[in-house]
Amino acid sequence: MDGDAYKSEAYKLFYKGTLRALLVMLHDFPEFLIEASFILVENLPDKFNQVRNIIFSAFPKSMQPPDPFRVTEQIEMREEFRVLPNNLYDFQDRVVNTKLHEEIVKYLTAKNDVNEVYFRNICSKFLTKDANVEIKINQPVVNAFVLFVPWMIFKSNDDYPKINEWKMQSYGLFWKLLVSSNQQMRETLLNSIMNQIRYPNPITFYFTNLIFYIFSVPASDDNLLEQIIRIFIDRLIVDRPHPWGIMYAFIELIKEKEVFRKKSLFKGTEFEEMVKFVFKVMGKGDGTEN
Repeated sequence: MDGDAYKSEAYKLFYKGTLRALLVMLHDFPEFLIEASFILVENLPDKFNQVRNIIFSAFPKSMQPPDPFRVTEQIEMREEFRVLPNNLYDFQDRVVNTKLHEEIVKYLTAKNDVNEVYFRNICSKFLTKDANVEIKINQPVVNAFVLFVPWMIFKSNDDYPKINEWKMQSYGLFWKLLVSSNQQMRETLLNSIMNQIRYPNPITFYFTNLIFYIFSVPASDDNLLEQIIRIFIDRLIVDRPHPWGIMYAFIELIKEKEVFRKKSLFKGTEFEEMVKFVFKVMGKGDGTEN
């Protein structure tokens, strides 16, 4: 759809109707939005952040997520938040059909001196050729990969030490993918990651901790960190509702003031004013209490 089409009255009416329908589903049928979210958002235009947020704001009717502004405990250890989300779409097929799952397992279990081969193999699966034989990003495979990694870790391991070991290995894999990718691939990976930060569950906590990990690595470049913050802000400056996980992760990042003091791009009044504005949109003052 070209830019002018978004300005037409017909489009505006359709968009408002879509928002209303999704809000009804969010209230009455949240489980459907949870289970169908992967496929519902896959082909959404980038500017449809409000639609995306409504879908990702769904949480089970039996759950009451804690206030993301006042999380003080290790909430990911609470039993009610340790259930993996269901998916109506079998995303694993994309990973298996491309044999990407084999490369992922090899990377996570290999010694450091050989996993570079598996890393290159993983990267090669993210590219495809279009009808004009031009190389482009295979976004469906990237989306499936992002969700498959934590899903496989939690499904394949019963003991906590093994899960933690694979998590740290996979965080290194995601970090390496992000720092070695061009701007377009980074954007694709980061948006796919953000799409999995939803209500309290193991996948949400996996990716919020990945974000915290990226900010803690000294070698993370400013462009990557700025890109992450910009995606957070893009998703938070639209009208409510906002996904619980996006609010929680952004608030926790802002609380870690030492992280931002070390990065020149987060200094100055412009960034501070933007943060205050985001907190107001989320309905919590200007964030100065944090």
